[in-house]
Amino acid sequence: MNTETSLFIFAGTFFAICFGIVVSGIIWSRRFQKKLEADPERKRQHEERIRAGENGLRILIYGGVVVSGFWVFGKQCYTYLRYGEWVPRSVIDLMEMFEVRWAMSPDDWIGLHKVLDWTPMSVALILTGIVLAAFPD
Repeated sequence: MNTETSLFIFAGTFFAICFGIVVSGIIWSRRFQKKLEADPERKRQHEERIRAGENGLRILIYGGVVVSGFWVFGKQCYTYLRYGEWVPRSVIDLMEMFEVRWAMSPDDWIGLHKVLDWTPMSVALILTGIVLAAFPD
């Protein structure tokens, strides 16, 4: 059996498995929806679980933002203590990592660009995570 044939068999098998998962998911979803509609108490419990999961995901994301802010600050401290040189990281550096054109070469809102360039990335991440966690809606 040559490489093309084995690749074709692998791709076909992979497609069939994915298709089966999608179809069974649709069938299971419809059956589950009918059971929920028949039992209002079960539906209420299901909705509470979904809300709890969404809240948990929010906490995980916001906590991740705060932790990343502390990580940036810790990395800066480590670099300073090890090599004796402070490596400043600003919000503009973060925006440049995500290739925001305005951050790379601003032609408007120059003052805002300067303020963001003065704002430490670690402080911005920590405050953003705390504000998002404090006001989730």
